[in-house]
Amino acid sequence: MAKSILKTLTILGFFSLVALFYLGTSFVLGFQYLSGSPDGVGVLGSDSLAFLARLKILADFFPRYPFWNPVEGGGVSLIYGYPILVHTILIIISKITSLNLIETFKLVGFLSIPFFALGVFVFAWIKLRQPLIAFLAGFFYLLSPIAWIWLHEWGFYAESVASILFPPIIIFWDLFLDQFFKKQLTLKLRAYLVTTVVLLGLSFLAHPIVFFASLVFIAIYSLFRISFRPSKKVVDLFKLAGYQLFLVFASLALVAFWFLPFYRYNQLAAASTPGGGVVREVYYYNDLELKEVLSLQPTKDRNDPAYNFRNFSFPLAVSLLFFLGFGASFFFKRKLLLPLFIASVLLLILAVSSPFLILLAQVPILKYFASWRILIYGVRLVLPVTAAFGVYALAVFLLKVFYLEKISFLKPVKPSI
Repeated sequence: MAKSILKTLTILGFFSLVALFYLGTSFVLGFQYLSGSPDGVGVLGSDSLAFLARLKILADFFPRYPFWNPVEGGGVSLIYGYPILVHTILIIISKITSLNLIETFKLVGFLSIPFFALGVFVFAWIKLRQPLIAFLAGFFYLLSPIAWIWLHEWGFYAESVASILFPPIIIFWDLFLDQFFKKQLTLKLRAYLVTTVVLLGLSFLAHPIVFFASLVFIAIYSLFRISFRPSKKVVDLFKLAGYQLFLVFASLALVAFWFLPFYRYNQLAAASTPGGGVVREVYYYNDLELKEVLSLQPTKDRNDPAYNFRNFSFPLAVSLLFFLGFGASFFFKRKLLLPLFIASVLLLILAVSSPFLILLAQVPILKYFASWRILIYGVRLVLPVTAAFGVYALAVFLLKVFYLEKISFLKPVKPSI
């Protein structure tokens, strides 16, 4: 009993230290978000003011929001034109604290980045069972420009805050998979499944992109995990497909009070738009290249449309460690890492493939997933973990070569896996 308490206190203490370090690092790297932009506007991000304008109107009517936005000609819905969960959370925080709306806006937005890094840390700790390597994974995320561009440049505020939910969704689904492959219908399995459903529902209310990104990663990652199973792949595949359909319908049913009016309203609004179909120019204008995302050959020409995505990238050092970690995963005994890393590589390749996105956008239902913003979420979570694993692999290799003749935990992957 005493050992269990000591272990729990040690874990909580280490987690607290990591959280403080991430907060400090985020403040050093992104303090400008709290202080305001250099041009005197007061907030960073091109779309931030639009979010603030809606936030102010919602705060004026809280908690009884009107259907129509009174300052937009009475022709745009205030509550169904855009997700308002994040707005409502900010309003509540502002009312129960001494912070005004602007201060709350800045603080919560700022915290969304280290909170995502903490999610990366927890996910890596569970998968690698190495707290120091997990710490590096979250740290690598904070050092990556891609962690900051959503909020600091584009001002996708609601999505940035909603993204906090992405790591927990994947964590609980991964824990569910561990129980699922044990072939036991345990209380843990049910708890992990229900928690995943609830988090998915909240992600839809916060920002649907996080919801769709979670479903994409869950589907692809689960497929690769089954592929590495030694037997009964077809049976497991159909069972797992059933659980994934349950995830979709249960989470949407949970938020049906908002989802159904939101869907109907947006269908009516879209019906009045001219044309329709797939706008290929939009996809090609936002054309991303792998060499730029991984900083292998960053764009420097300001006239190149890709220059707007110059910070949609990981540092070169992290990218190189990513390649190292991916290669090393084929030789280490940590067999559960291989399907995870392969899923992230596939998502990265698809995210930078405009022809694939254009094709996907023409398929019913799947068209909702045809966005690099959706596909890149799994990469944002897993690439720093893979890079941290690369550090681990490099350290083991150096120890083996220069210091130790044999390291017990360095074993090749069994061919039967």
